[in-house]
Amino acid sequence: MLSLASSAALLVITYAESGCCSWHGGVSYCDTSVGRYVCNDGTYSPSCGCARITPKPIYIPTPTPTPKPSISQTNLIKGEVNNAKTEYYKNPHWFREKLIEKLAGSLKASISSVAFYVYTMLPDIK
Repeated sequence: MLSLASSAALLVITYAESGCCSWHGGVSYCDTSVGRYVCNDGTYSPSCGCARITPKPIYIPTPTPTPKPSISQTNLIKGEVNNAKTEYYKNPHWFREKLIEKLAGSLKASISSVAFYVYTMLPDIK
């Protein structure tokens, strides 16, 4: 049995054995997720199967934790932030972001750990 279903740019050809979906309006397509023909009335073929394709598993990498700064790095960060407070209140535009980049680069610390202290110790100016 040959069944053709066409839509704009899609042409699907399904070959089925004689008698597949014969009481259900004929074969519509092969549901590869379960390996069964789907009849034109929406039911699965009671007597025929088709190729089942197992989906490939999706790999989701485990994020690596950000290392915490050492106590000496933390004290240096806090000291630098305290020393920068006066300048911050004079010119707050992008000050914290520039300070985070500078400290993270000079102390070889992660940006997220430096940002925690900078944003905690230098609140928003309104």
